[in-house]
Amino acid sequence: MIIDCHNDSLTAFRAGREVRGPGSCGHLDLARLRAGRVDLAFFACFVEPASQIVATHRTLALIDTFWQMVEENPTLVFPVMGKQDLKLLGHGRTGCLLSMEGGEGLGGDVGLLRCFFRLGVRAITLTWNNRNLLGDGVGEQGTRSRLTNFGVAVIEQMNELGMVVDLAHLSERCFYHVLECSTAPVLVSHSNARALCDHPRNLSDEQICAVGERGGLVAVTFVSPFLVKGRAAQVHDVVDHIEHIAALIGVDGVAIGSDFDGTDELAAELYDVAQMPRLRRELGKRFSALEVEKIMGGNVLRLLQQVLP
Repeated sequence: MIIDCHNDSLTAFRAGREVRGPGSCGHLDLARLRAGRVDLAFFACFVEPASQIVATHRTLALIDTFWQMVEENPTLVFPVMGKQDLKLLGHGRTGCLLSMEGGEGLGGDVGLLRCFFRLGVRAITLTWNNRNLLGDGVGEQGTRSRLTNFGVAVIEQMNELGMVVDLAHLSERCFYHVLECSTAPVLVSHSNARALCDHPRNLSDEQICAVGERGGLVAVTFVSPFLVKGRAAQVHDVVDHIEHIAALIGVDGVAIGSDFDGTDELAAELYDVAQMPRLRRELGKRFSALEVEKIMGGNVLRLLQQVLP
């Protein structure tokens, strides 16, 4: 089982990249998903900061791209919207879970959250690096602000509906406030350990432990500047971060979130989704076979079985 908790490929598909592939452009298409033996991938609707004024429209456009991908390729992929869909994993097709990166598309209206749920959205990264109507991203650390009242209401509604609350990109104050509010285990879909690489997008050991204490997951990302400083990252650097997080909260608390098509700076040996087996092999040098299965996908499967409707 391989589950990847974050990619930004919908943006590339919307811009015209061939969905089926195989292609040499970017990091992901459906052919390379299968070559990488990925069983489930989270597809994020990312709204660029320049598009904030039309965020709801942009989010809907990307949701349309998701459903076009699914409906035009039924022999290759299927949507994951509930626990029953998880039973289809591992039988030749790739599951696709629709997510939102940033809550700007909600437009300050919890009613729109319910609409997006009906359209298939099952996870939301609450902010990107900037501030929005829910709370502050890592670029706003100086305000030391907690979630807004709207942000709290969104988390409560997400818990009730059965949506994954994603803490990647949040400022520390908002990060801890989400942990106070959410009654369901949370996901950090693509962040690494700050103790190994001091980057604002990475998590302190205290944050990692707080996620683990609540049964949540930290998904290690392949973004080179989040892995090491001063050189191009390699696959063993990804495993270093996994090993560090596992030492803090146990193997049951670690997952992977590539950020394919969300960056131009990936660990050199993980340059596209077809290279996922390389990570499995590298993990096998330091972890048991059962532990590797948990890290590569089993832990996310457990969380989804807990959270999804």
